[in-house]
Amino acid sequence: MKYKYIFVLFYIAFLYGCDNIFLVVANKEKNIKNEKILPQIKNFYILKANNGIKIWELKSESAYIDEEKNFVHITSGSVKIYDKNADYLASINFLSAFLFLDNYDIFFKDKNIIHTVENEKIITYDMKYIAEENKLVSDKEIIIYRDKTIINGIGFETINGFKTIKIWKNVITEG
Repeated sequence: MKYKYIFVLFYIAFLYGCDNIFLVVANKEKNIKNEKILPQIKNFYILKANNGIKIWELKSESAYIDEEKNFVHITSGSVKIYDKNADYLASINFLSAFLFLDNYDIFFKDKNIIHTVENEKIITYDMKYIAEENKLVSDKEIIIYRDKTIINGIGFETINGFKTIKIWKNVITEG
């Protein structure tokens, strides 16, 4: 009799456990069905020009359009930047960026690597392109490798493309 009682308790515990497992699986399936599927664009490309002169062009592996939040999430791409005569100035390599459709500003998330026509390599984080002013800014760390010189600082803005970079604070020069 004692074994029968233990078996019944075990059976009830087993059924209760299976019921919870079923509820968890059902909830996961319900959550998957409620997720919004965003339109995806493979080999995304966009060009910004002014009076037919290139300002920048962006290429990426893919992009997701979120119409509700009014932005395009762009993954694994690069941006080529040009001066007012359409001469190449620099390129930005990024893993994740957000193009805001209301003002065409771009937020480059996390680490960004920039190569300039003057053979500079610039590493920075969380950088924003302000379309109205046609400049890049960040309040995060910046490291510039120029010839044998390394320049570190916190925060920056570009002026005239990458012809001039103004570092805001904690500037340290090595080399």
